[in-house]
Amino acid sequence: PEYITYYSTGCLGPCPFMYLEIDSARNIYFIGIMDTEKKGSYSGKVPLQLYNRILAEINSINLDTLKPWYAANWTDDQTCGVLIHTKDTIYKSSAYGFYEEPVELRILFHTLTELYKNVELTEDTTVENKLRYRDFTIDGYPIPPKRD
Repeated sequence: PEYITYYSTGCLGPCPFMYLEIDSARNIYFIGIMDTEKKGSYSGKVPLQLYNRILAEINSINLDTLKPWYAANWTDDQTCGVLIHTKDTIYKSSAYGFYEEPVELRILFHTLTELYKNVELTEDTTVENKLRYRDFTIDGYPIPPKRD
């Protein structure tokens, strides 16, 4: 993929509310909003072994059959979403709760949720200006506004 974008929203419990992007050079841009160990904007480089794990998880998903939205039949849960931009296609899928989405997608969500804990990140106030897919979130859960 040229870009991997991921977001997760808060819930009524301690769900990490965050946004991140990874480019094909393994650069990561992370924004921790709530219930994350790091709050604010950070950047870094994903180690090759970890990046290859993410790619293997993506390759285990049949991207062409992903639905754009999966929803549990209960309320007050977390939403997670991923956008995978390849050379030819952009794949997008989000899930509310963990219920109907493919297990492989759920595994990818977990890996991406934990990713920032396993990457050396540096505070970076310019992250918001570097985001390619800053609008990839569900309505009501935007990332912080872009600063001029």
